[in-house]
Amino acid sequence: MNFLYCFFLALPFLFSCERSGQETPEKPEEGGSIPVAATEPFTVSVSSFNLLGVYSKLAWEPRQEAVKAIITRTDHDPDVIGFQECSTNPIKSSMPTLLANAYTFHVSADSNCDPALIAWKKDKYTLVEGGITDMLQTNLEYTAATKKSNLAHWVRLKEKAGGREFLLYNIHVKTNSSSVSYQKLRYDCIQGLLEAAAFRSKHAGDIPVLIVGDFNNYLQTVEEGCISAPAACLAGGYADAASAAATRKNFQYKTYVTDVDEGVVSTWSSKDSRLDYIFVWSSKGAAVESYQTVIDFIPGSTTRINTPVPSDHCPVNAVIKFN
Repeated sequence: MNFLYCFFLALPFLFSCERSGQETPEKPEEGGSIPVAATEPFTVSVSSFNLLGVYSKLAWEPRQEAVKAIITRTDHDPDVIGFQECSTNPIKSSMPTLLANAYTFHVSADSNCDPALIAWKKDKYTLVEGGITDMLQTNLEYTAATKKSNLAHWVRLKEKAGGREFLLYNIHVKTNSSSVSYQKLRYDCIQGLLEAAAFRSKHAGDIPVLIVGDFNNYLQTVEEGCISAPAACLAGGYADAASAAATRKNFQYKTYVTDVDEGVVSTWSSKDSRLDYIFVWSSKGAAVESYQTVIDFIPGSTTRINTPVPSDHCPVNAVIKFN
């Protein structure tokens, strides 16, 4: 992979289909309009964090303070964060309380939406709108029975200081499998997502778009000619924030914890082994200033982390300056 130290995004969206979400229409009503946002330069620290909703693997209560600690540590402390595996209690109800001092939450009302929580710094941003998009809604190949992990949770946020706006889409597509049908399902979800994001961005004044989440795919995985979900984002004109960052920390660590009981993380063996990504698009250009896979190492170790571990995934973070 060719890792760039800085980049400028100047590609238009490749998709122009009109889609509709479940909670908020992707297309305005006839005669209606979506307010156009200001697009002056601004910087956003954005993260993605799979919280592990399988309580039989790790109970929630013993690790919730560790979750708070890894989010709020001084070298992380993101402006905006999308969470996955948080659609059920106790996680769904306790996270907004856990981070109430600094963050405001948008909570999905749909119980089928796995990435149910998005949070942002209450002193920096206000919510313009938010909702759920069915990434496979316009794909007639899928029925209600065959759609899997097809709901994207999104918000449109406005910066309090300067009025600049951006969209963030939070996803958790179908889990890893050698099945070609699941590979295609993940790919098709991204295709639908890019169409929806393109439409909404365009009608808000071409505001920037961030896509974060657990993609359950390695970037280079190809199944019978079908590229991966993260590769589909690249093909759609988005940049992988980690690959494009000027500086990187813990980049070549897997983004999931290989041993949650003992607290062990590991680096890639032979290829890019990330599952969690941050993708970015801006019509006016952007630069990724830094990226990190956020890992709480025991002092002196490069493999052991403090326990209880927050989750079986590590948060990933990027600091992005939009032109």
